Amino acid sequence: MSTKYPEMNWEVPDLPEEFKLFKQRMELVLADQEITENKKKAIKIKIAVGNEGLRRINASGLSEADQEKPQELWKLFEKQIKVNINFRVHRLELMRYRQRQDESIDAFVTRCRDKANTCDFEESELAERIMEVVITSTPSLEFQKFLLDQPKGYQIDAILVEGRKYEAVAASRKCLETLEPAKESIDSFKRNQGRKTCGNCGRIHKPRQCPAYHDVCRACDTKGHWAKFCRKAKNDRSRKPDRRSDDHKSDDRQPKHGNQSRSKSKGRKYKPISEMDTEHDTSTDHEHQQSACPSNFEHFDTIHTIGTHTVINSKGTVAFANIDIICPQKSGQHYLYLKIDSGASANTITVRTAKQIYGDKWRQVVKRTPVKLVAYGEISIPCVGTLDIKCRYKSPEWYTHTFYVADVNGPAILGLLGCTDLGIITIHTMHKDTPTHTPITSVSDLKQTYPDQFDAIGSFSGKAMLHLKDDAEPTIDAPRKCSVHLKDKIKAELDNMEKQGVIRKIENHTDWCSSMTTVVKKDGSIRICLDPRRLNDALKRCPHKIPTLEEIQPIFAGAHFFSKLDAKAGYWSVHLAEECQDLTTFRTPFGRYCFQRLPFGLCTSQDIFQQHMDRIVQNVPGCVCIADDIAIVGKTEEEHDKNLHLLMETAKQEGLVFNSSKCTIKKEAISYFGSMYTRSGIFPDPSKVEAINTMPSPKDKEDVQRCLGLFTYLAPYIPNLSEKSAPLRELLHKEIPFVWDEDHEHALNSLKSAVSSGACLQFFDPKKETTVEVDASMKGLGACLLQDGKPVAFASKSLSNAQSNYSNIERETLALVFGIVRFHTYLFGKEFTVITDHRPLETIWKKPLRSAPPRLQRLLIKVQGYRCQVKYRPGKEMILSDTLSRLPNPKEARDVPLDIRVESICSEVEDTHQIDLIFFGQHKRTELQRETSNDPVLRSLWQTVTQGWPETLQELPTSLREFWSYRDEIGVSQGVLFKGSRVIIPKTLREDILRQLHLGHMGIESTRRLARETVFWPHINKDIEQIVKQCAACQEHQARQQKEPLLPHDVPSAPWTRLGTDLFMLNRQDYLLVTDYYSKYPIVYKLTDTSSAAVANVMSGIFSLFGPPEEIVSDNGPQFVGKHFKDMCRKWSITHTTSSPHYPRSNGLAERMVRTVKNLLKKCSQTGQDSQLAMSHLRATPVDSHMRSPAEMLFGRPIRTTLPSHHLSRESTTTDHLLNRQSKMKETHDRHAGPDLPPLHVGQPVRVLHPKDHTWIPAKVSKVCDEPRSYEVSTPNGGILRRNRSHLREIPSSTNPTPKRVRFDEDYTSSTQAETPQQNGNNHQPTPETQNIQSKGSTSNSQTTTRYGRNIRTPARYMFED
Repeated sequence: MSTKYPEMNWEVPDLPEEFKLFKQRMELVLADQEITENKKKAIKIKIAVGNEGLRRINASGLSEADQEKPQELWKLFEKQIKVNINFRVHRLELMRYRQRQDESIDAFVTRCRDKANTCDFEESELAERIMEVVITSTPSLEFQKFLLDQPKGYQIDAILVEGRKYEAVAASRKCLETLEPAKESIDSFKRNQGRKTCGNCGRIHKPRQCPAYHDVCRACDTKGHWAKFCRKAKNDRSRKPDRRSDDHKSDDRQPKHGNQSRSKSKGRKYKPISEMDTEHDTSTDHEHQQSACPSNFEHFDTIHTIGTHTVINSKGTVAFANIDIICPQKSGQHYLYLKIDSGASANTITVRTAKQIYGDKWRQVVKRTPVKLVAYGEISIPCVGTLDIKCRYKSPEWYTHTFYVADVNGPAILGLLGCTDLGIITIHTMHKDTPTHTPITSVSDLKQTYPDQFDAIGSFSGKAMLHLKDDAEPTIDAPRKCSVHLKDKIKAELDNMEKQGVIRKIENHTDWCSSMTTVVKKDGSIRICLDPRRLNDALKRCPHKIPTLEEIQPIFAGAHFFSKLDAKAGYWSVHLAEECQDLTTFRTPFGRYCFQRLPFGLCTSQDIFQQHMDRIVQNVPGCVCIADDIAIVGKTEEEHDKNLHLLMETAKQEGLVFNSSKCTIKKEAISYFGSMYTRSGIFPDPSKVEAINTMPSPKDKEDVQRCLGLFTYLAPYIPNLSEKSAPLRELLHKEIPFVWDEDHEHALNSLKSAVSSGACLQFFDPKKETTVEVDASMKGLGACLLQDGKPVAFASKSLSNAQSNYSNIERETLALVFGIVRFHTYLFGKEFTVITDHRPLETIWKKPLRSAPPRLQRLLIKVQGYRCQVKYRPGKEMILSDTLSRLPNPKEARDVPLDIRVESICSEVEDTHQIDLIFFGQHKRTELQRETSNDPVLRSLWQTVTQGWPETLQELPTSLREFWSYRDEIGVSQGVLFKGSRVIIPKTLREDILRQLHLGHMGIESTRRLARETVFWPHINKDIEQIVKQCAACQEHQARQQKEPLLPHDVPSAPWTRLGTDLFMLNRQDYLLVTDYYSKYPIVYKLTDTSSAAVANVMSGIFSLFGPPEEIVSDNGPQFVGKHFKDMCRKWSITHTTSSPHYPRSNGLAERMVRTVKNLLKKCSQTGQDSQLAMSHLRATPVDSHMRSPAEMLFGRPIRTTLPSHHLSRESTTTDHLLNRQSKMKETHDRHAGPDLPPLHVGQPVRVLHPKDHTWIPAKVSKVCDEPRSYEVSTPNGGILRRNRSHLREIPSSTNPTPKRVRFDEDYTSSTQAETPQQNGNNHQPTPETQNIQSKGSTSNSQTTTRYGRNIRTPARYMFED
C-alpha cells in the first residue's frame, strides 16, 4: 500500500506554524520509509509542498544541484515564510491568553507553551509566566487559590496534575446535578408533596400519617378515608353499579399501608401502578402474612440492596443499578442504568431513553396500552406504550419484564417485582419465636434440624482483599516434581476444588506464582497445600483484635450448659476479591490455578477470618468465638438451646458451615482455648499439665538432677520448694546410694501438684508474645508453651522404637512438629517463636523445603501453615523441655499425627516404614545397608548424626570434617545415610556407582547433574571427571577441539620472497596456482600432467621470469613432496615449507586465492568473457583502500588495463599496511578462539583425530617439530603421522588406550622429512586475490585424480593393530 505524504496548506493564517508542523511530519515520514538518499528526499518534499511550493522553488533561482538537496529546500521555505516579530509582542499576546469555556487545562497549557516558545523566556522564567496566565484565566476559584499559595519555582507538570484534579471534581459536580429528579419524575418518596391536601382526609400532613387511615367510610363501608372524600360514592352517581366486581370489593376492604397509595378506587378508567399486578403486591402479601401469623410472632421486614454495581446517593435515599438488557427488534446486548424503587409496582423508562435505543423509529416498536400510570399523590403520568425487555443482573439467567414508556423527565425505574427477580434486592423477615424449640441433645439432633449447615463449604458475604507492600517484588517459585503415581489423585482433587469454587484455572500471565505441595492423608486422599512463604513476606497485615480470655470469661459466668462448634474449612468460606486472586496462583502438573476462596497459609488469613466470625456472632447472646472454635453457653437448658438455635439461624443467613465430627453439644464442661469451663468455674485444662503429672519416677541420680532442675526453674511459682524437695536432694549426696522409696515418691508427687496448680500455670493471652520450647532425647520429646517466661502448658511423649532410631536432626524436627501440633489451639493463626537447642534445625527452617531430607520434608510439611520463627538456644538454658524429653510421659507413646506421604520436590516416598530407595532392588538395598554399616567413616558418621553433632568443628573426628559444611542435610533412614534426597554411598560401592553413572557415556557436566539427583560422597565431582576422561569410547568420540588463537605468517620484507602454491581442478582441467605473500599477485598455469616433474618444470619457468623466491609454502600433495620438486628447490636454493596434513589453514593464502580464481573463471565461462583480461583486472585491483594493487607492489609500477587512468608516483608503505591488516585479522579471529593448547612433549600419549570418521585414535608424540604447533606422532606399529596441535588430545596418565586398526588416506612421512606447518589456526581472513592463468580450472587436493579426472584410490595403510 502506498504511503500518503503530508501536504502543505499555504492558505492558513499562521503560515510559519503550519510550515513548522509540515516539516516535522515530512521528516517523520521520510525516516519511516527509510529514505536516506538526498535526491529522493528532495523529490518527496517537492511533491508534498504542492503547486504553491513548486512555484516558490522555481522562482527562487536555486540551481538544479541545490534543488536535489533537502536542506537547501528547507532553508528556502524558512527564509520566505518566517516573519521576525519582536519577542516582546509575543509576550504581550501571551499575557492576553484566556482559557476557553470548553478547553481543558492540558489543552490550554499546551497552547500557552507553544506561544511561550516565541517569547524568548529563560528556562526558569517560562514556568512562572505560564502559571500567571493560568491563574488569571482559570474558571475554578479553588484552583486559583491553590496556585496562589504555591512557592516560586512550581513546575508546569505539577500545575497540570492539580488542574486535572479540579477539573474532575467540577465534572463530577455537573454529573450529580443532572441526576437530580424532575418535578414530574416517578418517585415513590415525594418529599415536595407535603403542602398538598390529602385526598382521603382533606388535610395537610406528613406521608403515612393520615388520620383517616384506620377509619371506615360511612358511604362505602371501606377503611382508609372519610365519606366526605369518598370517590366511590361520586363515581356511583356517574356510572352503573354493576361495573364493580366482588373480588375488587374484597380487595378494597383490605387495610393498605406501605409505600402505595391509600386510595385504590376500582371505578376509574385507568389502573394505578399499585393495582397493575396484585399477585405481587407487597402490601397485600404483607397483610395476608400478618393476618395468618399468630399474635405471638413479631415481624421485622427489611429490604437489602445487593451487588457492587448498585450506587446509593450521599443521603442514602436513592439507589441506582446497571443491568444487562436485550431490546426487541434490536440486535446485541446493552446496559440500562436505572433507579431502584421497591415501592413501585411497575417498571418504567422515559421517552428519551426509548429514543436513545431506537432513534426515530421508537414509536414503531413501542406497543400501545390502555394502562395509565399514577405516581404518589395521585399525579397522572403520561404513558406512551410498553416494551418487553429481557433483563439480567450479575447472573446468566434472563428475565423478561414489561417496561412502560413514560413521557417524563428523570431516570428509568425498576419496580419491586423486577428488583426481586433480578436479585438486586431481597426481602428478609426475621421471626422472633417465643415458644420453645425442639430440644437439642446431640450433634445428630442438630444436623437433623439444620442439615445444610454441616460438612460442606460455607459462603460468607463480602469479599476479602489482599494488599501488597509498597516495596514488594513479584516472585515465581520453581516448579516441583510430582510422582506419576499421584497425578490421578492430584487431578481429581484439583477438579473437586474447582467444582466447589475454591480454585479456578488460570491462563493469563501472573507476576506471582507459588509452589504446590501435596499431602497424602491416611485414607489415601490428597490434600493440596500452598507454600506462600515469599508471598507472605510481601503482604500487608491488617491485624484484627482477637478476644482475650479476660474478655470472654464473663460470658461463661453462671453457665451450666456448654456446647462447642468447629467451623468447617473456615478460610474457604471467605471469598477473595477478583483483583487479588492472581496473587494466590500456584503451579501444578496440569497448569496453573488460583484461589477464589481464602487459602490456608497466608499471614492475613486468620485476621480476615476472625473479622468475619466476630461479625457473625456479635448479635448472638451467650456465644464467643476465637478462630474457628465457637462456644455457646446458657444458664438453663432453654437458654442454651435458644442461643444455639439463634446461632444456627444466623449461620444459615451468613453462610457459616460446621464440622460435625468436631462439635460438642450440651455438655456440663468443655475445654476451650486452654481452659476447662465447668459449672463450678474455670480451671486449667488437665491436658496442659498431663506431661508433668505422668512424669515417671527417676531411675538414677541423673534423673533426679533433671527433676530438681525443672522444679528449680519454676521455683518462683512453687511455695516452700526447699522443704518439699529436701528428700530428693538427699539422694544426690555421693555417700548415699540411690534407693527410691515411698518418701521420695511422695515428695515428687507433692512437687508435681504444686507445678500443676493454678498458682504455677497462667492463662493464655492471645495478645502476648508466645514461645514454644521443644527438645528431643533418645527417650522422648518435650515441649512447653511459655508467655512472659511463665509456663502455660506442658507436653511430652515417649518415642516409639522406629522413632528412637531417627537421627538427631530428625528427632529434633519431630519435637518441633510435636510441640506445634500439640499446642495448635494456641498457635494457629498467630506469630510465635520456637526455641530449640539444635542449631542445624534453625538453618533448615530458613532453607527451601526441597533442600531437606525426605523424612524432614514429611515432618516440616505438617507445620507449613503456621507463622513462626525457629531460634537456637543452648540446651543448658532449656530446663523445662529438656527434662520433659528425658523423662517423657510413658502413657503417651503414640506417633505424632503426620501425613503418611509427602509429594516432595526431590522424591516420592511410599510410607514411613519403607526405605527411600524406590528404584533399588531388594538385593541392592541389602548390599547398600551392609556396606554402609561396614564402612568405618560412614559408621562413625551414622553415630554422630544419631547422637547429635558437636558444637564446633574441632570436636569432630578428622575423618568426618569433610561432612561438616552440610551436616544439617544429613539424615538416616533404615540403615542408609542421606544428604538431602541423595544417598551417601560407602567407599566399596563407589566404583560400581561411577560405572552406572557413566553408563550413558555422557559428558562430565551431564554425569554430575545425574549424580546430583541420586547419590553423593565427598569429592564425587573429581571422581566423575576422572572416570569420564579415562573412558576410551568417550575420548575416541570427542568433538573437535576449540580453535586456538591465530598464529599468522611473518610479513615478508619485500615482494616475491615467499610464495604460496596449490593445485586445483576446474571443468576436468588441472591448474597450478602460485601467489606472492607480499603483493598477493596470482599466477595460474594449466597443467597437462600433475606429476612432480611437471609441476617442478612449470615452477622453474616462473622463476626464470620473476626470479626465485626465498621460500615456497605448499601442502603435502605428492607433487610437492616428490623427488623432482625437491631437486628443483635445491637447484634454485629455495626453502620448501609444507603445511600440516588435513590442516589447510596453514597455507591459507593459497587456499583463499584458489577460491577467488575459481569463482572468477566460472563467471567468465558463463558470460563468455575473456578470462585473461579478467585476471589482468584482478591483478590491477588494489588489495584494500590503504594498499596498492598486486601488480604495482610486485613491479613497482601499475600495469596498464583497458580502463583510462593517470598514474602518479606514490610512496610505498606496503609493509606497514600488511602488518596492520594482519593484526586486525588476528583480533577478529581470536574473539571466537579459545586459549592456546598446552604444548606436548616427546613420549607423551595422545589421541590423533581421524580425518574421515572424526574419531580420536591413540598415538604417541615422537617429535616436536621446529614449526609452531606441529608434531610428529608414532603409532604402535611404527607409522609416523605429522599433525597440528589442534588434531592432538592429551590422554590422562592413568588411561591405557587399546590400539586400534585405522586406515588413513594421506601419505605418511618419516620423521626425517622436512614438512612444516605454516601456521596453527586460521591463517588470514579471506581477501580477493588472483592468479595468472592459461586456462580455467579447480582442484581439491583431498582426492587424487588422473589427468582425465578419474579418481585414484589411495591404498589403505593400517597403522594400529587390534
